Amino acid sequence: TFGPVQDSQFGYVVLGRAVDHWWHISQRNHAGRELLDLEPADHHWLEQLDRSSRQIIQQVFDKRRKRRPLDDRQRQKFITAIEQSMAAYDHWRLNRT
Repeated sequence: TFGPVQDSQFGYVVLGRAVDHWWHISQRNHAGRELLDLEPADHHWLEQLDRSSRQIIQQVFDKRRKRRPLDDRQRQKFITAIEQSMAAYDHWRLNRT
């Protein structure tokens, strides 16, 4: 038997990979056919995400791990928090040394 995953950090692993993939694809030429080489990205970019967005994401991860549904307001706040995480990742990628 597998799942549901109970580790509270698992959602961040999935979020980090999804945002990393999004960023690499968004920086790519639309006609490019070469393989996408994904270099490892550490999780420190999440520290650039504002506290409110981190709290919303954590609340949704906790709620969904318990298999509770989201209402429309919660879903919209989560979408906004994910958009903020994408902006934080973009800022981190473009400004890292």
